[in-house]
Amino acid sequence: MTARDIADLAIGTDDDSRFFWEGTARGELLAQRCRGCGALRHPPSPACPHCRSLEWDVEPTPQTGLLHSVAAVRSPGSPIRGEDYLICLVDLADGVRVAANLHGCTLAEARIGASVELFFEPVAHGYQLPQFRLTP
Repeated sequence: MTARDIADLAIGTDDDSRFFWEGTARGELLAQRCRGCGALRHPPSPACPHCRSLEWDVEPTPQTGLLHSVAAVRSPGSPIRGEDYLICLVDLADGVRVAANLHGCTLAEARIGASVELFFEPVAHGYQLPQFRLTP
């Protein structure tokens, strides 16, 4: 089984996350905005964690942010990525915190508070996986 086959199996959409994957296919990272209290949230969920409202809209997030944390994944790794890659948390300008892979640098080069930019990597069925890299 190839990494792409595994990605095909790993991407499951439902009514609460379909918008997210459709957005990645267009090169957009989308978040939910609660209609009840206005809170912005990610990852997708059926109910607002603040007011429990089931009503929400979708809006694009900023394409840049600040590195909140980073960790090296060694072993056992991931069936898609293998071993020896970086995973990070990024604080976007709108307040959303996103988990993704960090590309193009080493753990020693990845400084907390560093500016990062969003890009997308194709995975399966036209979907893309949000990724980050340090900005120059």
